[in-house]
Parts: sequence; structure tokens; C-alpha cells
Amino acid sequence: MNPRKSAFTLIELLVVIAIIAILAAILFPVFASAKESAKRIECLSNMKQLMTSFHMYLGENDDRYPGCLPPVPPINGGTIAWMPYDQQIYPYVRDTRIFGCPNDPSGGSVPNNIPFWDGSFRAKAIKRSYGYVGSMVTVQAGGRDENTGMSSSPYSNPGAVGRSASVIEEPAQTISFVENWLEDFPDSWVGGPWGSGFIECDFYELPGRNVPPQGPGDRLPPGCGNYEQYKPGKGHRRGGNYAFADGHAKFMRWGQLRNNDFYLFKLAKPTQVFSP
Repeated sequence: MNPRKSAFTLIELLVVIAIIAILAAILFPVFASAKESAKRIECLSNMKQLMTSFHMYLGENDDRYPGCLPPVPPINGGTIAWMPYDQQIYPYVRDTRIFGCPNDPSGGSVPNNIPFWDGSFRAKAIKRSYGYVGSMVTVQAGGRDENTGMSSSPYSNPGAVGRSASVIEEPAQTISFVENWLEDFPDSWVGGPWGSGFIECDFYELPGRNVPPQGPGDRLPPGCGNYEQYKPGKGHRRGGNYAFADGHAKFMRWGQLRNNDFYLFKLAKPTQVFSP
């Protein structure tokens, strides 16, 4: 007698398919979350490596930081005389991939309207996801605050002068680099000035700010109100990575940065308290 052949019924097949669908619905978000966490950690590592390069630069330049877009004649067919920070620390960087966050979608060919200081980098199209902090606008200063940034602004007088490390009162509480790539307006490339400096009203680029503003904490300093309409950077889960003058880097939310008139961007820490 032949053994009876068995087969799945239609109901059994539907049950198996339903179980697989349920498991997929549970596991796919977990996998996506793990992937995003890995990208955030890689981005954080990039910023730590950037600060290591900056400390090497300091050691060979009288303990003074690079200027934020100093006026230097372009090279290799470049078209603009503003030298970005990446070219100032380039001798200390072993891998140009540290300039790009893995979440940053920039890539491929560079638009023709993007200027370069070093023209040889146009064809390389190396994305740059991090801005070097120069003089910002704050409530305390009522405009451009020369008590902020690793360098004066290129629009200051004198402009684009790197700070001496000695003027930073609390290096572990002073931000040197921000993650400021913009998904809707990719314009920051290694070798070019656009997006290199984080200056003036550029606070609007930081991830996590609500648009339109939902309260005082989403407002920008006086004179920067026109920028509140622009979408901030995507970052990572409504936050971003930040590197500090002492060399460490960490993930932070918008509210932590906006607190007390952008306290973490100030060189000499004020005793006056601002809200927010």
C-alpha cells in the first residue's frame, strides 16, 4: 500500500504567508533601526577623526586654528579665492571619506554652479557633510558674535582669522564642527567653499528644528528670522553629531544646542543666562 501523499491546503498556505508577513513587519523596522544606528556611529567616528586632524594642525601652527574661508588664490583651475577647511588640514587626513556622513545623499556629478578653490576636486565629487564653526549671530551680541567659532567670519574685519586655542575657556563645552548637510540642497563638496564654514545665521541648518516654529526654542537669533522658513538638515533621528574643541564628539538634539543662546558655541562662557 502506497503511503498517502500530503500537501498544504490553501488555508494552511495562507496561514504560513500571514505568519511570514507578521514577522517581516516586526523585523524590518528593527533592521532599519540598526542600520541607521550604524550610520550614526560611523558619522560620529568621522567627526572624531576630523578633530584629530585639527589637533595635528594646531601642533604645527602655533596652537592656532585654521581660518574659516581665508582669502587665498585658487589652484588647479579653481574659480574662487576662499580656501575651505578641508584643504587646510588635508596633509593630516589619510582618507577623504571622513568628510562625508553615510546618510548624506550627495554624490555623483557636481552642478556647474558650485565653485571650487582647488579645481582638481570637481571631478572627484567628494561629499562634505560637516561645517567648521566660525562667528555666529547670537542674541547676546545682537548680531555677529566674535565670541563664537574657531575662526572669525570671512565677513569680519579682520576676517577668516583662526583663533588661538588659549581663548577657548572650556574646550569640552565648545563646539568646533557640526553635521550640517542638507538633503534638499546639496552644495558642500571637498575642495570648495560652499558649506565649508558654519557662520552667521547657519543655525537654521541644524537637525531637529521645527518648521514652522512651534515656540521660542525654534526661533533663530535677531536678524536671522528669514531663515526660519527653511527646512533643516536631516541628521539622524531629529538630531545630529557634533565635535568639540577637546576632540570628543557626541550626538545632540536641537534643544541642547539652542539652550541659553547657543552657549556651546561661545568661547568665553558668559555668566548671563538667556531663555531659551
